[in-house]
Amino acid sequence: MHRNATTVLLPLLLMALLFPESWAHTYYYDFSNNLEIWNSSRGSWRWSSRSALDTTLPAGSTTDGFAILDVNANSDEMYSPWFSVPNGGTFTMKFYIRSEWTGSNDLKVDLYKEGDPDSSVFLKLQSYSKPDSYEWFVVAKDIESQTERIRMEIFCYNGKKAGNGEPMYGCAIDTVTFVPYGDPTEAPTVAPTVAPTVAPTEAPTEAPTVAPTVAPTDEVPTEAPTEAPTVAPTVAPTEARLKPRLLPQL
Repeated sequence: MHRNATTVLLPLLLMALLFPESWAHTYYYDFSNNLEIWNSSRGSWRWSSRSALDTTLPAGSTTDGFAILDVNANSDEMYSPWFSVPNGGTFTMKFYIRSEWTGSNDLKVDLYKEGDPDSSVFLKLQSYSKPDSYEWFVVAKDIESQTERIRMEIFCYNGKKAGNGEPMYGCAIDTVTFVPYGDPTEAPTVAPTVAPTVAPTEAPTEAPTVAPTVAPTDEVPTEAPTEAPTVAPTVAPTEARLKPRLLPQL
C-alpha cells in the first residue's frame, strides 16, 4: 500500500515543530543536483535530471533531480551515510519502479549496523514492480532504537532498458528522509503525575465520616433505655411498706 508524500511527511514536520526537544536532527535528501553523500557500489546508481533522461518519469516529484538505475540487466546498491538512532526514528522514501513484467524488477532497503558485516532486510518493495506503474510511491517505517550507528542500503535490479520516450524501466529515488527521535523522557512525565493525585483524596474522606456519627447518637441508644426502667420499680415498693406498719396500732 502506498501513501501520498504530503500525508506521510506533514505529521512528522508538525511534530518536529511543536516538540523540538523530542526530535533529533532530521536527515533529508532530495537528490536535486547530485547523489549528495550517498555512495553507489558499482556505479549503476547515478544521478540524472528529468530533462537529461531519454525516457520519462511521472509528474509530481519533489524536484527534477533523482537517483536513477535504468541500465539494462544490471543491479547495484546505494549506501546512505552513517547516523545514530539511540531512541529509534522513522525512515521515509519516495520512489518509482517499473518493469516489463510483474515482479521482474526488484527494489529493497537493507539496514546495516556499524561493526556488523551482515545486513537485515528493512523494506521489500518488489511488489510495486509492474508494467503499469506510472506514479510515485511513498513508504514510511519506524526504525527501532539502536546502540550502534546504522546506515541504509537501497538495492535495485533492472531487467530491461525502456525505449526512447517511453516510461522508464528501473528504479528512481525522489527523496529519502531519516527522522531520529530525541530523548523520550519528557513526554510521559505529565500524564502519570496529574491523574492519580486528585481522585483518591476526596472520595474516601467524606463517605465514612458522616454516616456512622448521626444515627447511633440521637435516636436509638440514648432515650429508650433511660426512661423505662427508672419509673416502674421506684413507685410500687414504697406503698407496700406503709400498710403493715399502721395495722397494729388500731
